[in-house]
Amino acid sequence: MGVNLEYYTIAAVPQPVRNAIEAEARQLVPAHDWWAESLNFYDPGEGDGRLYGTTKVFLSGYSNADGDFVEVDPDEDSLMAYRDTSFILEKLAEWSRKHGLSWQVDCAGEPIGTITKGRWDRQLREYVDAMKSSFQWQSAFDEKVKAISAKYASRW
Repeated sequence: MGVNLEYYTIAAVPQPVRNAIEAEARQLVPAHDWWAESLNFYDPGEGDGRLYGTTKVFLSGYSNADGDFVEVDPDEDSLMAYRDTSFILEKLAEWSRKHGLSWQVDCAGEPIGTITKGRWDRQLREYVDAMKSSFQWQSAFDEKVKAISAKYASRW
């Protein structure tokens, strides 16, 4: 159970660029302590040559290895979703700059903005700012992220 961030290119992507982005995304899996899921690209069978991806960013709860259900504190879930969403959007912006791509970004099936020429549009910036304002900002953000991740370490 969770909420997904969906992202896809506006136009077709040449195969070498697609391969480079997918390879780079795979390298992020062990490097980034993902909250719920890593960056994932997939083939939806559309045949339009665009690059499609999705990541679960809100966790809300999960079953651990013992089969017990662990409920996640909503404020902690929001902070971690904000962290992963920001990370993903920055990667999409980097790939946009590097490869000349434009991305459409949706959350829970609703459009939240676009990235073009490496820049977030106003709608996307407002969405992320609203996420950030939904929890008390911590001056020690990285320490809070590590503590929450450790608290729910049984999610893996």
